[in-house]
Amino acid sequence: MSGVRRLREDEVMIERGGVYTHDKYGKVTITGIWKGVSSINRTRDLTEDDTVVVNYVVEGPTPVDLADTLDEFLEAIDVTP
Repeated sequence: MSGVRRLREDEVMIERGGVYTHDKYGKVTITGIWKGVSSINRTRDLTEDDTVVVNYVVEGPTPVDLADTLDEFLEAIDVTP
């Protein structure tokens, strides 16, 4: 796993280009981190103006491009030191 940095015991920093182990998909690479997107087609909750979205690619023979909220992504990756 690359790109993971602990700021404090309860804070983790992820980075674009970082490779992480996702609970469901295995190795994934972050391709983008977005906040404050001004144009969207649909959303789950219109009240979350500060939502951060993480785009990532599942590594493998046929790469798959996916996205999660930051909270969902952090819950799904292994960030143990």
